Amino acid sequence: MRVAAQALRQLKPTQFVIAVPAAPASVCNGLREDGTNVVCLLTPKPFYNVGQCYDDFSQTTDVYVRKLPQKRPYGVQQADSSLYRTKSLVVTNRIQQAKRAI
Repeated sequence: MRVAAQALRQLKPTQFVIAVPAAPASVCNGLREDGTNVVCLLTPKPFYNVGQCYDDFSQTTDVYVRKLPQKRPYGVQQADSSLYRTKSLVVTNRIQQAKRAI
């Protein structure tokens, strides 16, 4: 994430936000110290890997990924959530709360 933030700064945007579902607190805090806006819904301690935050973190098949653009046309603001229910975060409620807060 730090490299992505550095690359974005070189483009001189007026602002940018790095948003992730889960990350180590030390990484998020380090980015904030560098002046990066960070939104992270979950910082479990100890943080072993992103997969620990998911009910199902099984590998997504190439076939599934290739079909995604066919399911949601570009420019569509709201997708039918039933199309994307194969993966679910433990923090679903927190995501909904964050959306309401925006």
